[in-house]
Parts: sequence; structure tokens; C-alpha cells
Amino acid sequence: MSYDHPDLESILGETSGLMIYQEDIMRVATLVAGFSMTEADDLRKACSKKIREMIRAQRSKFVDGAERQGYGRELGEAIFNKIEPFADYAFPKSHAYGYALLGYQNAWLKVNYPVEYMAALLTSFRDDKDKASVYLNEARQMASRSACPMSMSPSPSTPRASPRTRRSCSDWPPCATSVRLSWRRS
Repeated sequence: MSYDHPDLESILGETSGLMIYQEDIMRVATLVAGFSMTEADDLRKACSKKIREMIRAQRSKFVDGAERQGYGRELGEAIFNKIEPFADYAFPKSHAYGYALLGYQNAWLKVNYPVEYMAALLTSFRDDKDKASVYLNEARQMASRSACPMSMSPSPSTPRASPRTRRSCSDWPPCATSVRLSWRRS
């Protein structure tokens, strides 16, 4: 594990030298650039809201502060070059457990109940055709068969995905391993 400066080990030790949380940015800004907690919070807000202009405005302040604190402009630039793209991925440390739990639950459902999972996913994104097409493609890649019955009504409106498990009707044979998309009026 390497750090841009040994002083950063106390802040970034638990994250293997990476700034993962918004709080990491604040602590690095106070240590390296001499930011007050209010200034560090302004930088955190700019990153969390992905306000590029505010982030760029903070760069010169951060680099100047790093030089004043005795870390030098070069180190200030190097650290800020890591902070800037971090804005796309930053989240508060308090959210880490919740995100991890949701990620684990989704992965477990996807592996153990792939048909039902993909049906629910497609249903939840029925109004977003771009995302629905991505997930439908993923369902196909997962070896789920997909069938799209065409509605004969003049204006089909909302797609609805539902798993078909050992049920039959006059139009569809029993099927336990596919996701069938149907249309219904909203």
C-alpha cells in the first residue's frame, strides 16, 4: 500500500490508501491544504453534487493551501487530481453498509432466482426503455429465454414483465425458465 505522503496513512489507512468516502476528502483537505471544516465541507458538497465548476474553483485554493502547509504544489496537484474524478463515485461512509447490503441481496437474488429477479428488474424499469433494453439484453446473456407477445390492441402502453412458472394458458405453454414480457394498459 502506498500513500502520496506518509501523513495520509492515518486518514486513508482503513481504505488501503484510497479516498472512498466523502469524509476522506474533508480530512485530507484539512490536513494537506489547511482547509477549515467549513471549507472542507464546501469541497465535499461540490464533489457530492458533482458541480464541476465548484470543484475546479477549489483546485487553486487546495494547491495553494498545500504549499502553505509545507506539502508543496506538486503534492497538492497530485492529490487534487485524485479528488476531482472521485466526485463521480463519492458517498458518505454512513451509507457504505446500506449499499453493501443492497448489493449483496441483489447479487444473491440474481444468482439464486434469476428469472424472478430479471422479471422484477424489467418491471421496475418499464417506463425507462433505455434501461429496460440493457436489462433485457442481460437477461438474454444470462441464458434466460425472452418472448414478447404482441398485443392486438390499438395502443399498447406499458410493458410488464412477469415470470411464468408452470402455468399454462391457451397462448403460452408452461415454462419455468424464461421471462415473458407482455403489454398491459396503464
